[in-house]
Amino acid sequence: MALKGIVRYSFIFVNFLFWAIGLAVVAFVSWLLATNPSVSNFLSGTFIFTYTLISLGILVFIIGLFGCIGGCTESPCLLKTYISFITALFFLEVCTILAAYVQKDQIPKYTASGWREFNQETRGLIQTELRCCGYNDSNEYTVTLEQLPDSCFQTSQPGTITTKSEQTVFKDGCWAKIEAWINSNTPIWASTLAIVSLVQIASMITSCLVLEKVSRTTGRVSPHNGTVEPSSALDKGRGPGPGGSGPSREGRF
Repeated sequence: MALKGIVRYSFIFVNFLFWAIGLAVVAFVSWLLATNPSVSNFLSGTFIFTYTLISLGILVFIIGLFGCIGGCTESPCLLKTYISFITALFFLEVCTILAAYVQKDQIPKYTASGWREFNQETRGLIQTELRCCGYNDSNEYTVTLEQLPDSCFQTSQPGTITTKSEQTVFKDGCWAKIEAWINSNTPIWASTLAIVSLVQIASMITSCLVLEKVSRTTGRVSPHNGTVEPSSALDKGRGPGPGGSGPSREGRF
């Protein structure tokens, strides 16, 4: 019994994390849209990265919500819905990884689209952390050197005044930096993907165990001996007598 309780509460905790992550993704995309000057283009069908990210966030949010409520209430309906959703998400991720591998030459095109959808604050953070300027280079800004964002320039110390010159501007584009990071940190992101996949598989298995437990304990108490019997057996009038044929005399009124 203690082991079953640990499994159930672990299931609820993991799905609470799913719910929180999904909520954070939706909040982040909402912030991007609220602070992006091109927000009017959201309904134009060009914000592919934003559409994908907000759809994923909503799906993870719903999965976490169904998992938390289903685990707390032990509702068979919610648990079955949860299993369907998380299984669909898992296969969607597998298909996405396979598609990315097959069309790896198109990845720069999609990431460039996502870069344009970022607001200035997000791009500035990426440029500062990766020490880069623009997606390909600083020429994408089509402004003079003095008008480039401060995040495109080297600083001696954080918080100091930025000196804008040809010597301090970052020459590399951010895609080149991102690609170099991916290639040099393959074990990190590959391990992250493996961990996420294992957590999802564990959640599917755990939800099936919780659902099986609920299915076994769901029933009605027999009036004959106080034991729990399946509802189907009682509805058919099967008593506890030999062979289970017909209701017992004690069960008749």
